[in-house]
Amino acid sequence: MKWFKSKKAADEVAYKEYRRVYNRTLRVAEADYYQRQFDTKTNTIKQLWANLNKIYSLSKSSCKNTTSKITDSNKILTSAKDISNCFNNYFCSVGSKLSAAIKCSDNEYLKYCDKPTANSMY
Repeated sequence: MKWFKSKKAADEVAYKEYRRVYNRTLRVAEADYYQRQFDTKTNTIKQLWANLNKIYSLSKSSCKNTTSKITDSNKILTSAKDISNCFNNYFCSVGSKLSAAIKCSDNEYLKYCDKPTANSMY
């Protein structure tokens, strides 16, 4: 990271060489890791599928995201009950707010449809 501060050509060359060696080492280590994970001589079919599910996240994630605080009407809510009530109020009112914002039209929907074709199977 010395190059980012100094902007010297010699530091840039050293940084890029280190980055190249690091990336190559990382790729080799990653390939070796997966080779060992999927070595069919030591793993059963069940273990192979477990490894695939772990790597590609084909199973449900065990990570749960939570909201620790939220601001509503210039008030900071931190308790789980208050936060859930805030979300509940917001999502329960989305439909009524949208319907109030949509202008009602007196036009009949058939006005926009073409006349049916006489010899059509539809």
